[in-house]
Amino acid sequence: MGAVMAPCVALGVTVDDSIHFMVWFRSGIWRGLGESRSVLLAWRACVRPIYQSWMLLGLGMATQFVNDFASIRQFGMMMTAMLTASLVGNLVLQPALLASPIGRILARGFLRRGERGRVTAADPESPL
Repeated sequence: MGAVMAPCVALGVTVDDSIHFMVWFRSGIWRGLGESRSVLLAWRACVRPIYQSWMLLGLGMATQFVNDFASIRQFGMMMTAMLTASLVGNLVLQPALLASPIGRILARGFLRRGERGRVTAADPESPL
């Protein structure tokens, strides 16, 4: 049971981190920074919250490795492993993909949608 619940919880955390990264990337594109500088903007804005969420959740779940109840032990082990993979994916693989030609395609799509003017009304530090 614990091993079945872990992917649901870890996927929610991963998707949340990925969406925040993409919002910051889009904000950089709308500001005219280009793909590589937008990736850097997103990485700088997201690295601390993503790492902190891993520290709180991943290390908290690692305390369950010594639990006698097998279901809770499995949940803790799976969550820690999946959150670690998520950390690598969100802070290494996602920026690499956005710095590749895939990021250029996404950037063109963001600019083509004509929503670029919305960013001027927001706080300069906000991605929205």
